[in-house]
Amino acid sequence: MADRFYKLPALAAAGIHIHLHCFGDDAAPLPPCLTQYCASVHVYPHSRISAATILQLPCMVASRKNEQLFQRLLHDDYPVLMEGIHCTALLLDDRFAGRRCFVRLQQVQHRSYQQQARQSANLLRKWYYRHQASLLLQHEQRIAGKAVFITSLDADADFYREYMQYRHTAVLPLFIPQQQVNSEEGSGSYCLYHGDLSAGHNEQAASWLLNQVCRNIDVPLVIAGCNPSPRLQQQARQWTNTCVVANPSAPELQDIIRKAHIHLLPSFTNTGVPGKLLNALFNGRHCIAHAPVLRSTGLSAICHAAGVTAQWIQQISALYRQPFTLRDITLRKQVLLQRYNNAGNAATFIQWIWER
Repeated sequence: MADRFYKLPALAAAGIHIHLHCFGDDAAPLPPCLTQYCASVHVYPHSRISAATILQLPCMVASRKNEQLFQRLLHDDYPVLMEGIHCTALLLDDRFAGRRCFVRLQQVQHRSYQQQARQSANLLRKWYYRHQASLLLQHEQRIAGKAVFITSLDADADFYREYMQYRHTAVLPLFIPQQQVNSEEGSGSYCLYHGDLSAGHNEQAASWLLNQVCRNIDVPLVIAGCNPSPRLQQQARQWTNTCVVANPSAPELQDIIRKAHIHLLPSFTNTGVPGKLLNALFNGRHCIAHAPVLRSTGLSAICHAAGVTAQWIQQISALYRQPFTLRDITLRKQVLLQRYNNAGNAATFIQWIWER
């Protein structure tokens, strides 16, 4: 879920003139919505990374260090919002000292890479993630105090304040595509896990559900997502109550989400608010997530928490016989629409920019 894309219309609707600078392919056409919501749009190619630079900066930062971008930003004194650690190379440039700078963080990036290193079975990839995690940690320490850092979770803001010594932090929930809860009353006919199945951490979660949870209970499980591996599909075929739906279209996936009774959301990477969790809460019925994922999200009242395997089996067995009620929907609306209100969160962000 790209928080930045849904931030644009919210800020534009509030009267903010946005000059968007992004990295990508010059040959690719820009989405019409960018020119609709932005006063100007500039696209830059990713920079080549020299051997010397790769030892000093994380690849994601070095590839977005662009002098043409810096020169354009120096033409005025407008506030600068950087989306992610990826875009923070300019904070190392003395020409931007004293500029009103803000960094939107959806996760603690070096911890995310550390987790990917622990989970990767490929030795070269494991080394790469460890090396990049070390460079990211060094970079995050170097830019402390040079901007206001805006996280989506209280726990991430606490981490930056307490362990990274960041002086200026704030918390603002994600901007999301949906502003309406579409969950339906009643009962669905299966449990569901969905996500990008080509991502290693998502395949790991799906495989864990197949081999540790659903093999021990007589409840149907559907796994849906893009590019599932042959290994995952073979695992699903071992059990009569499980199946994989490969590469569903967006409308098909939303229909699968709507008809499910329980959304299973295990995660072994405790980084940010998973987009699939918000999608399930806005469009589905019962949800179960790993307790560490729910911590600090403000969503514990509308999502069931589970830890060890036995707790997952217990929660699924209880909820599968429990219809989703109007009371559940009402509570979900109260929690979600208060926290994930794009217009309200845009107003808060604008206030921060011009009050600091």
